[in-house]
Amino acid sequence: MRFLILTIFILFFSCTKKKTNSIDYSNIKDTIEIVPNEKPIRITDLADTISYIFLEENKNSIFGNIDKMIYTKNNIIIIDKHITKSIFIFKNNGKFLNKINREGKGPGEYIRIGDVFYDNSSDLIVIYDDKSYSFLYYKLSGEFIKKSNTSLLFLSMARLSNNKYVFHTNKMINKENGKLVKHDILISNLSGEISQRYFKFDPKQKTNNISYDLSTVFNKLNENIIVTKLFDNYSYEININGLTPRFFWNYGEKGLNIDYRNKPSSEIYKILTEDNKFAFGHDITAITNDYIFFSYGYKNFAKNQLGGVYAFNKKMTINFSSIFDELNNCHISLPICTDANGNFISFIELNEENISKLKEDSQLMNYIQSKGIYGINSILVKYKINSKLFNHEKI
Repeated sequence: MRFLILTIFILFFSCTKKKTNSIDYSNIKDTIEIVPNEKPIRITDLADTISYIFLEENKNSIFGNIDKMIYTKNNIIIIDKHITKSIFIFKNNGKFLNKINREGKGPGEYIRIGDVFYDNSSDLIVIYDDKSYSFLYYKLSGEFIKKSNTSLLFLSMARLSNNKYVFHTNKMINKENGKLVKHDILISNLSGEISQRYFKFDPKQKTNNISYDLSTVFNKLNENIIVTKLFDNYSYEININGLTPRFFWNYGEKGLNIDYRNKPSSEIYKILTEDNKFAFGHDITAITNDYIFFSYGYKNFAKNQLGGVYAFNKKMTINFSSIFDELNNCHISLPICTDANGNFISFIELNEENISKLKEDSQLMNYIQSKGIYGINSILVKYKINSKLFNHEKI
C-alpha cells in the first residue's frame, strides 16, 4: 500500500510539473552559407517574371509604414501599427477596398495593435490588442464581429492549426494555473492552455545572453512555422508536435565566436553597432517551398544590412547587398511576404530623392507623372526567382 501511494505521488508530480521541452540538434536539413557581398543584384538577373502593383491612393488609403503585409488569395492586407494605427485592405490588383481604424476603448475598438493575423477558415482579420489582452475579429469590410480575451502576453504569433498557435513572448512572463511561465516560445490555444514551451529565460538577469534574442517575424513553410534566433546560427521549424532546428547559418570566419556570444546583450549590441569585422543577426524576410530570402548585418548592424537568397533544391546561396531595379533605376526592398502562387512581394520606397533618379519613360516614372509626386501611395513588386541564377557559381 505504501509503495502504491508513493508510485501515485511520483506519477502525479512528474505529470504536472511543467518543464522546458528539449530540442534535438542532430538532424539539420539545410545549411545556409553566408559570404558577405556588398554588390547589388539586378532584378532582371534575380527574377524571370516581374510585375508592379500600384496601390490605389485616396484620402482613406494612405498608410505611414508597412509593419506587416499579409497576401491572401484575393487581397493584400497592410498593417501600419504606429503611424496611422490602422489596417488597410486592397484587392490583389491594388484597388483600395477598406481601412480598419478603430482605435479607442469602446465596443469594437482596440487600444493598441500588437499583432495581426488573417483567419483563412472564417475570412476574418484578427487584431491582438496588447493593452487589453484581447483578440478582436473583423470582416474585410471592417465590420466588427466579436472580441475574446486571453491570458497570454506576447509580441507576435502565428497559426499552426485550427486551435493551436505559436507565440513569441519577447521575455514577458506568462502564467498558467497560477504558475509562472518564463519561456520565449509557447505553443498554446488562444485561451492560454500551453502545450509546449521553449527557450527558457531568467527574468532576474537584467541582460540576457544574446543567444536568446529571437526574431519577431514568423514565416510559413508548407504547414509549419519558421522562427529564427538572430545570433545563435539556427532557425527552427514549429508545428503542433513541437520545435526542431531546420536551418544552420554558416558565416565561416566572419561569424561571431563564442567569446562574443557569451557576452550580455547590452554589451554585444554596443559592439555590433560600431565598426567591426563580423557578419551577424540573420533574419528570414520571406520564404516559399523553393527559396528563402534573408537579411543580416555586416560590419555595423545599424548601418549596413546585406541580403541573400537560398535555393532548397540546389543547396546554394546567392549573397548580395540589395536588389536593384535597373528597368526603372531604383532599389527595391527585400521581399516582405509571398502570395499563394510562390511569388515574392517587395516594395519601392517612393521618396523625392528616389523619384528624382528614376529613368525617364520608365514604367514607374510614367505612372508617377500621371499621378503627381504627392498622389502616390506605394508600389509593390511581384516576381518569381530565376532558377537559372543557381546554375552558376556562388556570387
